[in-house]
Amino acid sequence: MASDKSIEEGFLLYELNLHVQDMNRLHAMLEEGHPPVAEWAELGCGLRDWLEGPALAQVTAAGATAQHLFEPLCAEHQGFHETRRAALHAFAGGDAARARHASSQMLRHASQLGRLLMALDDALRSAKSSKPDKSGMLVSEPLSEA
Repeated sequence: MASDKSIEEGFLLYELNLHVQDMNRLHAMLEEGHPPVAEWAELGCGLRDWLEGPALAQVTAAGATAQHLFEPLCAEHQGFHETRRAALHAFAGGDAARARHASSQMLRHASQLGRLLMALDDALRSAKSSKPDKSGMLVSEPLSEA
């Protein structure tokens, strides 16, 4: 039977995977030229809640690699929201040129967020598959045994 901690870790990795899928979906929609205005708000809130909640504790526990990814991830997320707001204002004001520019910037942030989320997912999975030996050093174990 799985421990509560392994269930929680599995759930957090599942949530992270959903965010990666969301960012990839958003990236594809922006590349196709379909501004998913409704999805921008929904996606942003879910990712913000995750970043400000369980992600921070998980990343802190995972070690240096995950921690080095977390700060740029948060910065890209903030940039994504700033350009999202600019795009929404431009769309609402009928300024097509500004809306296209903001959408292009959102695409860049979405693409980078997707890459950073996948790298963070790898770092968290790697940390989860490592365990301390008797000396306190981390020793990697195969995922099938984890």
